[in-house]
Amino acid sequence: MRNWSLGAKIVAVAIITVVLILSILSVLIINRSTTILNTQIENTLTASVHRYGNQAEASIKSLFVSAIGTQRTLNNLISEGAINPKRIENILGEAIDASSNITYGYYYLQDGTMYKNIGVDPKYFTNNNEFMVLMRDTDTNNAGGMQTLAASEEIARTQAIKNLMGGDKLYFGEPRWYNIHGNKFLGLNVAAPITDKKVRQ
Repeated sequence: MRNWSLGAKIVAVAIITVVLILSILSVLIINRSTTILNTQIENTLTASVHRYGNQAEASIKSLFVSAIGTQRTLNNLISEGAINPKRIENILGEAIDASSNITYGYYYLQDGTMYKNIGVDPKYFTNNNEFMVLMRDTDTNNAGGMQTLAASEEIARTQAIKNLMGGDKLYFGEPRWYNIHGNKFLGLNVAAPITDKKVRQ
């Protein structure tokens, strides 16, 4: 640079200064853009979490409303004695079909002797003489699609049944894998006990 003319030196210093200024500006712009982008992403994620949280809360509330409403209806009917399985199917079917969040519903009695004695179809009984009306909604997005399935040993062994038979007033389970008659799915169990004035069912 010593042999350069004064004009060349001025041009070199000007170029170096411009490159330094542009580099500093680039770093500042990138930092500012990153900060703004991170803030926007954070706000979008927070809004999404709140939105999905609200949807999940509404779904869970609808599960409880369905379980408690069905429980009250069946509690009123059980005081008259054994409820006709077709009537149970109608009540369960309406509750399940009314919500797109419910695929399966069941009515369970630990002792199915009362129903065996009146000649009810064997599909309603487990191998341990437990009575169960098990229903599935094959089209959760539209009305209809209700199916009555054979009693399921897997449901009879769930934590929901154990807790309710132990005296719980309502059961809300953790998500887990189920296999009901070969249909594997991830779900959770919301259940309420059916009782009459004298005997816990």
